[in-house]
Amino acid sequence: MLRGLFIKDLIVLKKSFIIALALLIFYSILGIGSGDLSFFATYFVVFFSIINISTFSFDEQSKWMSYVLTTSITRTKLVQSKYLNSFFFILGGMLCSTILSVVQHLTNPETPFTIFSSYSIGALAGGLLFNFIVLPIIFKLGSENSRMIMLAVLGIPTVLVIILSKNNVFANIDSAFLTQFLKYLPYLGSVVLILSGILSYMISLNIMKKKDF
Repeated sequence: MLRGLFIKDLIVLKKSFIIALALLIFYSILGIGSGDLSFFATYFVVFFSIINISTFSFDEQSKWMSYVLTTSITRTKLVQSKYLNSFFFILGGMLCSTILSVVQHLTNPETPFTIFSSYSIGALAGGLLFNFIVLPIIFKLGSENSRMIMLAVLGIPTVLVIILSKNNVFANIDSAFLTQFLKYLPYLGSVVLILSGILSYMISLNIMKKKDF
């Protein structure tokens, strides 16, 4: 059942995946020419973390939810499918990112592969967290009414980092503290992601069970 829902979204997003493949080739060439693929490697994880959100628009336009709930598919399965889709799509972005990272490492062996891996993993965590935040909002308000909120979720952290950087906040952080923080960041980040995912799923499920179509 979940497999069928996943395949449905793959078919719906077929054109988006063709665009993603074209961008992968384009950015590979562009990155090799510039000698820096780190940004482009991160881009694909972000791209695929957002692409799952667009399936809601297609569902709303075709009134898919109203139809599918007349079948044997339950509201719980619909919520599960969206969370699984986001996970697999982001893994797809991670695959594209890894391909670009390998290309970069082969064309520029002096740059450690771990640098690009850290960029990709950071983008992966960010993409998952983004989905965990916005999915309950979309289930509640719909994709059209949630656009400004999604832009805020994407934009506010970026603006905050820029402001902190301009005020040299990061430069004033004690190096010993920063080293310790980075050492435990993967473990702390994993716990935060798992808890965020569970909480997000429970909220979405509760919204979906009460929603009228």
